[in-house]
Amino acid sequence: DHAGERDLRQRGADGADIGISTEMTWFADRAKEGVITAPSGPSMAAWPAKYISNGVVVAALEPLVMVYNTDLKNPPQTARDLLKPEFAGKIGLEDLASTAVIAFYDWLEKNQGPDYLPALANQRPRIYSSTPAGAQSVAAGEFMIGYFVNAGAVTPLVQQGAPIKWVITKPNLGIRYGAAIMGWSKRANAAQVFMNFLTSPAGQKAWTSTGDAASPLAVEGSLPADAVEPYDPSLYSAEFVKAYKEKWYAMFKK
Repeated sequence: DHAGERDLRQRGADGADIGISTEMTWFADRAKEGVITAPSGPSMAAWPAKYISNGVVVAALEPLVMVYNTDLKNPPQTARDLLKPEFAGKIGLEDLASTAVIAFYDWLEKNQGPDYLPALANQRPRIYSSTPAGAQSVAAGEFMIGYFVNAGAVTPLVQQGAPIKWVITKPNLGIRYGAAIMGWSKRANAAQVFMNFLTSPAGQKAWTSTGDAASPLAVEGSLPADAVEPYDPSLYSAEFVKAYKEKWYAMFKK
């Protein structure tokens, strides 16, 4: 909540030096207010122009994936597969925790048809609060399939030996991670140094080289940036979000 953060800073609290979030509209609003400091490090010379706007860098992109427990026989590969009778009661879906989640369900409706979400609701899905919680629940076998999971939440569990895999469905929707130096930073030079690392080949490799994210730079191990189609935040006004929540909760939280 920007108003609350602004109030804290007005009372002398220290604010974040750099913000990293999928809420791109928040960054756009802060840019309009003039509280974004443009990055100026040498790494920006090689940064693709399409991935920076008004001082806000698109630092990485991630596909939204379907994750499943490997104990599941004949796991789903598409969104439409989730409607199969054998998956009833075995599916987890994320609650409307952010604009990205709302965009995801809206995208599903547009791609799968107006009958899809009511049919999915009839599969008696469990609702989880966040992407990490969903991935962990699938790994623990609390439910066997999770939909709306960003790939970056799955990889650490796989590396730890969890019995889960993920599928990038086709078509696919993704998210962008914005990064920006906040104009109220009390460590402006340190913020510039960190942003320079984040946008360098080394920084991008550290973030994306495990194959669960796309880098705007061509770094080894990352997904190609053009393979991830991010949602458009301009389509999701406060009025749309309010109305969509009412509709979604009527279906999934009867």
